Amino acid sequence: MMKKIIDEKGRLFGKISIVDILVIIIAVVLVAAVYVKFHSNERTSTLKDLETVTYVYSIEGVREGVPASIKVGDGLYDQENDVCLGKITDMQVEDATKPVQLTDGTYVDGPVQDRYDVLLTVEAQCQIMNGRMYADSIDEINVNGEKKAYTKYAMFVGTITEIK
Repeated sequence: MMKKIIDEKGRLFGKISIVDILVIIIAVVLVAAVYVKFHSNERTSTLKDLETVTYVYSIEGVREGVPASIKVGDGLYDQENDVCLGKITDMQVEDATKPVQLTDGTYVDGPVQDRYDVLLTVEAQCQIMNGRMYADSIDEINVNGEKKAYTKYAMFVGTITEIK
């Protein structure tokens, strides 16, 4: 003889009560609702218009291979979370200098052999929220913010020196 799906006591296959199943489903729904409520990120959960922001990214004291590997038009990416920080629109390369103390106690900028300073002008699509700028709606762009970044052929650490 075949077993009934719901027996005379209201249990499924004679093992679990329908009321127990409903309580479990309600508990799972409540836990999911609390998680969504308290774990949403305002920046990424709302759709806002992106604005074009231009900033200057300064890389100091790198060897000759780094500026040779960076090209105008390359994308600039954050090493820590792979977010696009923008597109390089201009690049200036200068001989690196550092302060050197003279015998009279004064300081002057002296050259550093085989080292270069690179200034990258970067154009990024940013979400602006509460006066802060977020590249790709995730990574904050701010003056004096040090960023580990990379392009297709080079990795380096630099500082955002100016936001235009």
